Amino acid sequence: MSWARRIGNALRPGRVSREIDRELAFLLTEKIEELQTAGVSETESLRAAQRQIGNRTYQTERTRDMDINQRVEATLRNFRQGARGLLKAPGFTATVMATLALGIGANSAVFSAIWAVVLRPLPFPHPERLVSVEQVNPKAKQPFVAPVRLADWNRLNTTFQSITGYYLQDDSQLAR
Repeated sequence: MSWARRIGNALRPGRVSREIDRELAFLLTEKIEELQTAGVSETESLRAAQRQIGNRTYQTERTRDMDINQRVEATLRNFRQGARGLLKAPGFTATVMATLALGIGANSAVFSAIWAVVLRPLPFPHPERLVSVEQVNPKAKQPFVAPVRLADWNRLNTTFQSITGYYLQDDSQLAR
């Protein structure tokens, strides 16, 4: 049986009970007819069929347990109980809703920042082909390539499609 049908059955337990009762009545009728065909009297075949099927209430509950997923039914019951509890305590409900809103908002902001800085793909056609070339100078704290040298590298380049550079400007040194 599909999950959608099980959830639908959990939402409409009356319909399921009627279907189970109809199936058990059909099974009882079939057993009675089978026994009467074998030559058993009507009252005796009714008693024997009821004995073979067993306790009707037990069979109904057993069939319902197989038909309806108990976890779905329990989950729906818990949601209804939780909704009633939240409606009875509006102050607590407002606190929970505000906490959830702040948590979801903070999570969204952090993920957006991480996406923008770390996860977003580079705006190049083949970012896996990018390389970094640096000039090492033991006297300098940071590697620095002069624009003239970068132009020479680009002119003499036979390996890379193109070479470009960037630099960082320290505003504190400009203020002096």
